[in-house]
Amino acid sequence: LVKVVKRMAEEGKVAVRSVRHKVREKLKALEKESKVSQDESHLGQEKMEKLTHQYLEEIDTVLEGKEKEILEV
Repeated sequence: LVKVVKRMAEEGKVAVRSVRHKVREKLKALEKESKVSQDESHLGQEKMEKLTHQYLEEIDTVLEGKEKEILEV
């Protein structure tokens, strides 16, 4: 069961990273089309990076709790 939980957590992390990558590409495209400034693009990327780290940490926290819960039983 622990392996299944770890795999699910890794899939969650991959999904979060995928969203980050798509947002980064979209921001660069908008910057290239001059729809957002370079500063706005950079700020958006920084915010996305912070959110990504926040959610990855949350996934790790939940994973640790579930591992402990499974191993106790």
